[in-house]
Amino acid sequence: MLQRSPLSLRELERETGVPKSTLHAIVHERPGAGIEALPRLIPWYEEELRRQEGKLEDPADIAILLNRMFADLPASRRRRVLKRMLDAAAAACDEQKTPRPRWIDDLRAALDAEEREAGG
Repeated sequence: MLQRSPLSLRELERETGVPKSTLHAIVHERPGAGIEALPRLIPWYEEELRRQEGKLEDPADIAILLNRMFADLPASRRRRVLKRMLDAAAAACDEQKTPRPRWIDDLRAALDAEEREAGG
């Protein structure tokens, strides 16, 4: 998400209020980096997405969007609803004989992995 921004880390720091050192750790994918900054970064990123033209293709973009759509559901129910939505999107692509966007299978795999880790 931050890697695709045309802004410098200093500019991102000014826009988001997240320290440059935290942004640097996120960009360089340090494990656990930036978890505490997510509540400030997600709204900024959503606004950036609204400004862009074109379709959403990155799994992170779709995950943020879907989690916002179903934020009021408990996590266990949200996972089931997300799986059904992904299955419906995959079926629609298959039915129309169009290539599936990569985010469908990526997000489904992430949800399956999350479920395995949770022991369900």
